[in-house]
Amino acid sequence: MVKIKIKTLLVGLMILFVVPFIFADGDKLKIVKITAYVDGDKDTGTIDVKPGSILEIKVKVENLYDEDIEGEDLDIEDIVITATIDEIDDGDELEEEADEFDLDAEEDDTETIQFEIPWEVDDDSFDLSIEVEGEDENGTMHYATDELVGFEQIA
Repeated sequence: MVKIKIKTLLVGLMILFVVPFIFADGDKLKIVKITAYVDGDKDTGTIDVKPGSILEIKVKVENLYDEDIEGEDLDIEDIVITATIDEIDDGDELEEEADEFDLDAEEDDTETIQFEIPWEVDDDSFDLSIEVEGEDENGTMHYATDELVGFEQIA
């Protein structure tokens, strides 16, 4: 039986928890937290994923607009979270999206994305990327991205 070990590398953890999130002018979406579960068990830094397992990714996103500043109390609407595991399915990527949602200024929400791990996995290492995009009431697009690296196949 083939197993896939998923590790969030120290660099990924530093980017996620230590290094402040840097965003371009106008980007008012922030990925606050990413949590992974395999078959219902929470990620503790390293998790083993077996073929056919359910990988559940919970992504917490925040609207950084300030509701107390006039003109900046903007909702971000039609927010979509897309998670992609590169080259895991016979060299192809797996991509899943959460349902669209809206966030008021200073509001956050956690959405869940699920993957079923393929029965046949050819590569030894995989990356999981998270992309978030939405549009504010003024028509400005906002983006946030993050990546967890180091999915490793083990025997």
